[in-house]
Amino acid sequence: MASRARRAAVREDEGSAGQLLAVEQIVGAALRVGVAKGFESLTMRALAEELGVSAMAAYYHVPNKRALIELVIDAVLAAVEVPPEDYGAWDDRLYELQMRTAQALAAYPGVEPLVYSRPPTAQGWRLMDAYFAILRSAGFSRRNALVAFSIIHAYGLGRSLLERRFPDDGESTETAGRGEWPALREIGDLWPQLHRPDYRAFAMESILDGLRVMLAEQRSEVATPRRGQAAGPGTGSGPPG
Repeated sequence: MASRARRAAVREDEGSAGQLLAVEQIVGAALRVGVAKGFESLTMRALAEELGVSAMAAYYHVPNKRALIELVIDAVLAAVEVPPEDYGAWDDRLYELQMRTAQALAAYPGVEPLVYSRPPTAQGWRLMDAYFAILRSAGFSRRNALVAFSIIHAYGLGRSLLERRFPDDGESTETAGRGEWPALREIGDLWPQLHRPDYRAFAMESILDGLRVMLAEQRSEVATPRRGQAAGPGTGSGPPG
């Protein structure tokens, strides 16, 4: 981020008397606009207005909206610290990484859909690498590590879509068009609770339970290979894999 900040800190325009805008100022302004008005309203013009500069000046700092969104995502994800190896067992580290990521995204309502709606940014790749490093250090084969990560990612993507599509303000089942269905009517008032941290924690624990079973089965297959199949690195029990 430091080198990126230096690149972003360029002269605003000839009429600014040498004023500089650092990447932190740009990101801060973008986050304020996104949280207050919705990130779909985050345009280069809106950014310029928030910064108090001309629209053309904004383009001296950020070439386009896509680059602006990437700056925002990277700034938010950069706050996520990856649990070190001495933090605990692999599942504790994986859980903690997921919770830290969720907390970082929750600090700026509306930014999470941005993360899941585009390819990974530099910080996104960093966190993906951390997930795979934890899974591989636990002993997951390359294939199983990929499957495990895809499940975690799919949950995050699905939850993000769900929370955008279903009411979270106590809207009744009738106004949501679900009143005619008895089972949905019965749980209709619980929809807002789906966004609570304890529900997310329950979902992550359920995923980890499945991953623990996957790892145990993998180890069992390595320990007792099928007839005619030799046990060893070729079974994919871990590095070099």
